[in-house]
Amino acid sequence: MSSGADHGAPEAPSLAALKAAFADAPRPDTRPLSEAEKTALRDRLNSARPGQTVKLTHREHTARTEMGIIRTREDVVSLYELVQGEYRQPQASPVSAEFGAGILAAIEWATGVEAIGPITGEAAEQFPPSGAQLYHEQVAALDVAERRRQHARGQNFAVGVEHTLMWLTARTTERPWG
Repeated sequence: MSSGADHGAPEAPSLAALKAAFADAPRPDTRPLSEAEKTALRDRLNSARPGQTVKLTHREHTARTEMGIIRTREDVVSLYELVQGEYRQPQASPVSAEFGAGILAAIEWATGVEAIGPITGEAAEQFPPSGAQLYHEQVAALDVAERRRQHARGQNFAVGVEHTLMWLTARTTERPWG
């Protein structure tokens, strides 16, 4: 019969012992990036080849999340025009048409042309939406794409939105179209 006490469990270290054990541990650098460092990060992310992984420091990862759209205006406009010219072509499948519509909706919302998120239906808090809002919409699109959430436009539309928001914010080097 047991007395209720677990005699085999080790005693937890005291707070003082933990502080002493980690006293010499290096502290992460959490300073925000300067404007010059953000520009260099944006250039590095935009120059990555498709499929290439760009290693980020903690500071760079934090900055990327806050920066919003990373891709150049020219690249965004080029993608928009390409999709707009191709996604409704007679040879395009219904899957491609919905995927393309998702790409266009994501770009229009992320650039502030549209005020309402294409998946959540939530109004942007600022124009264009913040990096946090872009990420929130991307996660909502992923939920639809993976069927954890329903959306009137369907799964292919959501995949177009999700991939485009990932590309705009440099979370992937793969363009969503072309």
